[in-house]
Amino acid sequence: MRVHPTFTQGLGRAALGLAAVVLSAGLALLPAGSASAQSPNGDIAFDMEDMRFILDQIEIAEQHVAAPVDPSNPCAELQNLLPNLTAPLGLRTVDGSCNNLIPGQEGFGQADLPFPIDTIRDFRAAQAGTDYGSATSVTDSTTRLISHLTTNQSVDNPAAVAAAAAEGGENIGPDIAGTDQLFIPNSGHDEGLTAPLNAFITFFGQFFDHGLDLVNKGGNGVVMMPLQPDDPLFGLTPGNVMIMPRATQGPPDANGDPTFVNAMTPHVDQNQTYASHPSSQVILRHYDVIGGVLQDSGRLLEGFGNDKLLDTADDGGEATWDTAQ
Repeated sequence: MRVHPTFTQGLGRAALGLAAVVLSAGLALLPAGSASAQSPNGDIAFDMEDMRFILDQIEIAEQHVAAPVDPSNPCAELQNLLPNLTAPLGLRTVDGSCNNLIPGQEGFGQADLPFPIDTIRDFRAAQAGTDYGSATSVTDSTTRLISHLTTNQSVDNPAAVAAAAAEGGENIGPDIAGTDQLFIPNSGHDEGLTAPLNAFITFFGQFFDHGLDLVNKGGNGVVMMPLQPDDPLFGLTPGNVMIMPRATQGPPDANGDPTFVNAMTPHVDQNQTYASHPSSQVILRHYDVIGGVLQDSGRLLEGFGNDKLLDTADDGGEATWDTAQ
């Protein structure tokens, strides 16, 4: 799959929208040939050469899309448009194909390809006579048990009781399931010499993982996780069983084992949504015009349909350049 024409047209509109947002958001648009690439306050700045460079990349992508497709080499036209195969020119395709133009590597980073496997796979047995090697539902309480043990701060967890005693914690009363919970102070593991733990590593893990892979789920049974009596959800979940869909199986490999498809292209990461610099993030923030003045509402933009001009319903997804118009 190559870039759909509306995608490049959207980027063309985005280039114009970017210039408008740069001005309205207070970012600097410097004259061509300016010596500095930063505005006086240190934020990013764009000059006309930057805007010309963006337009050049859009034009390369448009020529790539307009050319006839060669089934034997769908990246041929893009290869012909560039001075060499490693030149950082043009635009990424939506599905990640043709991002790498080295012969034999055109699919590197492409979405919807099976995960590469470099080890011998061992589908272990589960519980109740079920097995992960079969394309059916399995019963396995250990997956929930792991998260339960690492997050359970109740008096039923000996590890939590010991941690509370060591850190000067206290019993703060029952939760919704009626089990007494322990407040455990957040302190460094080395007598407070380092910073205490926080949720940053959780956010980073989600950010990093979902920027690299996304496994399709469904159509291959489910994992049924029986809850233990001391689980906070015990008695609150139908049948005291949590259910999670298994990964969707792709075509078998050369050994006859099932493959699993990565629906993500890891070369397109979350930085293009939320950016990595405050003055870049300003472009994708939501603004309201109050009393004739453009003001930051404090919210991030959310995604719209394929074309904001035709579909104004907020779909709750991530923002795109089309949304930023």
